[in-house]
Amino acid sequence: MSRESGSPASPVRVMVVEDYELLREGLVLMVERTGDFQVVAQAGSAEEALEVLDQARPDMILLDLVLPQMSGVEVCRQVMQRFPETRVVLLTGKEDLPSILEAVQAGACAYLPKDIGPGELVDSLRRIHQGGDLLEAFLGKRLLEALTGDSASSVDGLSALSAPSRPQPASALLSAREVQVLRGIQEGGSNRVVAEKLSISEFTVANHLKNIFRKLGVHDRTRAVLVAMDRGLLTSLPLLAWFGSSL
Repeated sequence: MSRESGSPASPVRVMVVEDYELLREGLVLMVERTGDFQVVAQAGSAEEALEVLDQARPDMILLDLVLPQMSGVEVCRQVMQRFPETRVVLLTGKEDLPSILEAVQAGACAYLPKDIGPGELVDSLRRIHQGGDLLEAFLGKRLLEALTGDSASSVDGLSALSAPSRPQPASALLSAREVQVLRGIQEGGSNRVVAEKLSISEFTVANHLKNIFRKLGVHDRTRAVLVAMDRGLLTSLPLLAWFGSSL
């Protein structure tokens, strides 16, 4: 379902899901004016969005985190079950860390505030479509607050994320070498840095990451670390260094 970014013949197909009509129409105008994106569907409720999903087949969904009757988190979860390659971008008027972390675990790839400017919105969507991950800086700041005790809500969100609710020994899911590679990523290392640290090639690191993504059911480094923490495969302490590098 993915398309080459920047191709005039194949604009990125976008669905906008927002219950506030005026804001929804504004988002549609901002997205379509660039020519890079085509709004193929818009919805004012979760039910409407899920109803038109099969026909619209969007590459990307701008999804309000707070919707009536069904949460944006649940919408994200259902979208991922049906179309796992779709890029789900959260839109929210407040930084509700527990809900955002829950949506990340459900498959969301980015978080954007509703007061974002038109230029920043379009730039962010382009980065997301090209494979960028806009969660690291946001999560890094909040998890740093949690680890230093600066925010009670962040502590609650971190507990919900990092508690090993499905504890498994690393050997049951990842090989010892894969855990070493993932720990290097967690500590902020690039493929080159991890390769040098483990005395292996960058190609080998990339192959390990590919296997890690497959085993954990994720598509990027950020979620690989978060899921590994959630399953007890990595400890939470090195997160301070890993996320701190993106602040």
